[in-house]
Amino acid sequence: MTAGLGTRLQPFTQICAKPLLPLMGVPIVEFNLIAAVQAGAGRFVANVHHLPDDSTKSLLEMRDRQSVSLRVSDERSEILGGAGALREAKKYFDDSSCLMINGDILADVNLQGLAKRHHELRDSSGVLLTLWVRPGGAPPGKYRKIGFDPENSLVTELGSLELGAPFWAGTAIFEWDALKQVPHRGSADFVSTVLEPLIREKKVGVYLEQSRLWSDIGSPELWYKAHCDLIRNLDSSSEGSDRARLASSWVSAINKNLTQVGSQIWVNRNLDVPSIEAILRDSRARGPILLSECTVPTDKPLGPGLIAYSCAINTHVRQALGFRNLWFQPN
Repeated sequence: MTAGLGTRLQPFTQICAKPLLPLMGVPIVEFNLIAAVQAGAGRFVANVHHLPDDSTKSLLEMRDRQSVSLRVSDERSEILGGAGALREAKKYFDDSSCLMINGDILADVNLQGLAKRHHELRDSSGVLLTLWVRPGGAPPGKYRKIGFDPENSLVTELGSLELGAPFWAGTAIFEWDALKQVPHRGSADFVSTVLEPLIREKKVGVYLEQSRLWSDIGSPELWYKAHCDLIRNLDSSSEGSDRARLASSWVSAINKNLTQVGSQIWVNRNLDVPSIEAILRDSRARGPILLSECTVPTDKPLGPGLIAYSCAINTHVRQALGFRNLWFQPN
């Protein structure tokens, strides 16, 4: 699901669709594509609306990098909503169960476990949709509570916004019969047209997994935080890191564009040696720092906490996120 306007991530989404913004040099949605391929998915559809030409180009480049079958569903004339997007995607699939992932999340959920649970609930209870639900914890905001019966793993309610309650984490598996109430044309909301009617029919199941890594990259602050979390977990010398939790295929994708030159310090692979030496001289052990396709001063200190893509860095900058010379500084 990659067609949203990304209003909470402005101004960055004025020049790039949210799911295609980079995270450690890799488009956010590509992490989900890699995970789905690793889980055995073979065909993909991504929908576009905002900046459709640039988005389509980026998605097709991603298709070629990952050597997968991926089609683009063009919604430039009208954004179709979650249910409408699934209706349009149906023409590219057979009647098999289908995986749906929001394009702006990063998670290491066990997709094979989700599929197995869905098929069990489908066969035992007639479930048409199974949600990956995180049981709680400390997400970066309030999400609608998912109420469910722990005896049969069926969803009983979609509650109000709460902090720390079980919530749908943006990934699900469904049968195409789940779309039976979706109108044949026009925009259709997923929650009101699909999810809520199926809950009333007791046709929605739960796959409960905390997962070790989950990020909702819906705002500049959360985008920045996702970078810092990944950099820490890629660095085996960092306190609290756990590189093993990151899929090896994710690490490989990151390493195609970036290289680590110091503790929590990453740069693009073609950065010149004087710039790298300047970074290490001024910022040793003061990460996280990520610089990709940036003009780096050799006479001014950098960071810590500097994440930048395609930026001209002419002054001392710290604790900031830059993308194509647009900047954000977290609180």
